[in-house]
Amino acid sequence: MLIGHEKNWNRLLSLLKSPEMAGTFLFSGPEGVGKMLFAREWAKKILCSGENTDRPTCESCRIFQVDGRKHPDLIILSNANEEPSGIPKSSKDADESSTIKIDRARSFMVELSNAPLVSSRRVAIVDSAHLLTTQAANSLLKTLEEPPPGMMIILVTHLPDHLPQTILSRCLNVSFGPLSLSEFKNVLEQTGLKTEMTHEDLYNLSSGAPGQAGFHCLPSRTRALEASKRLFAGKKKPAASLFSDLSVILEDPDDSFFLNRLERYLLELYRQDGTLPENQSPAIDPIKRQLLHDKLLGIRNMSAYNIHRAMNAEEVLLEFREIFGA
Repeated sequence: MLIGHEKNWNRLLSLLKSPEMAGTFLFSGPEGVGKMLFAREWAKKILCSGENTDRPTCESCRIFQVDGRKHPDLIILSNANEEPSGIPKSSKDADESSTIKIDRARSFMVELSNAPLVSSRRVAIVDSAHLLTTQAANSLLKTLEEPPPGMMIILVTHLPDHLPQTILSRCLNVSFGPLSLSEFKNVLEQTGLKTEMTHEDLYNLSSGAPGQAGFHCLPSRTRALEASKRLFAGKKKPAASLFSDLSVILEDPDDSFFLNRLERYLLELYRQDGTLPENQSPAIDPIKRQLLHDKLLGIRNMSAYNIHRAMNAEEVLLEFREIFGA
């Protein structure tokens, strides 16, 4: 059952009625908000030859009901570490240094040339499309521009900026955002995730991405969570105190948690500065804050490819101490 993203679903339904519907789509948005699950459900809709009600009325829907991974008209290209379930994984579990190389892209294109076996159409999904090597991405250009007849291609990524402009220009972008709190709760109930945290705290920590929720429930995260709460307590703190809390957060087993917390803290400072009276100075010098934010974004881009993540996080913390004299 798909939860959330109703506007995107309705938008695609309206496009489906158009005789000139695009053949190539880009599903982009934060990691863990359900883009890949949405893509699979949309593929099920496209491949259905019946009325596509809750009851499996056609052979395609019956296959999806048993095991959608074995549908002959659904082709999925992903990095080697993809879980067949399609459930979003955190960067800690998925070694995203594993790229999608040109030999796999070529095999993928050969598969696209085959005729449908069950449905009247075929759907191809490129999961974690930002992991395509330059050669692999270039090899797909012609196919993305002119998909084979009856073929729909969907690229899924949380890092669209890492895709070549030549790829982006050939796709119709569908943007995904965080789920609402009620939708987030429904997903947790559906998945049966057990946690001692309140749904509201977990929602805030996961930034509305249920695919990230399980990784914020680790027992080892207790100290980091307490430090995170102190960080966002709303009181102006000396740099040494901030450095101490950030150091505790860095102890978390998932270094991306540290980067997420620090970026959110900096964004919160931006928001607070906009509400300050004219005679009150910001909590942190705006120029220094911008330097740290730029450094953070650079480290985060490298971390997307699993390039020394822990060392990168430590480097940001040391940069904080140097800039703010903690």
